[in-house]
Amino acid sequence: MIVVLLVALGCIALTLRSQTGRRFLTGQLLDPNLDQFNRSTFFTGDPTGVSQWTRASVAHRITIRLGCVLLAFAYLYGLITYPALSVAICATLAAAISLYGGYKSWRWAATRQLRNHVINPLYDGLKQTVGWADNIKPGDVVLVTKNYHRDGVTVLPPSDFQRLDTPIEHTETIASRTLGGNWKATWDLVGQPTVHLQHTPEPPDQVTWDE
Repeated sequence: MIVVLLVALGCIALTLRSQTGRRFLTGQLLDPNLDQFNRSTFFTGDPTGVSQWTRASVAHRITIRLGCVLLAFAYLYGLITYPALSVAICATLAAAISLYGGYKSWRWAATRQLRNHVINPLYDGLKQTVGWADNIKPGDVVLVTKNYHRDGVTVLPPSDFQRLDTPIEHTETIASRTLGGNWKATWDLVGQPTVHLQHTPEPPDQVTWDE
């Protein structure tokens, strides 16, 4: 117990001695040129950041960093006082993380064809028309299933999107050229703007009286 406390105090002292360490503990970005720390972003975050970490609020970064440090100290303390229990907990967490990582990898592999042939091409085609920011991920705004020809495709425009006749016409044209066939766009601008793209099959050349 004393050893753990001494190691913890030593790490904290060494961290506080350097500017990088102080910026780390206060939740700021480690690169001063990229940091936009101020009171207005302490809880809300910075929407202009180039990544999720830079857009995160300072309070969020403080929570993540101090949480990692406290978990490390708790692990050292557990190895000294309750080694068997600490090893069992760590093994359980490692197994859970491995299962989650395997599931995410399986999901990534299973949706590879949809990403390459539906999500990414449709996102690239609609980006200028809809007006997504550069840091938006295609999978977050283009929602699609394997049976997208039957179920359709849901697209989430930005919250400040304004319905205009030109974007509506362009959306249907881009969807038809990207996904093939004829696609109809149904818009819903109440709350979160949403456009649902539905595949409309071409009419048959000949029909019978029974049809």
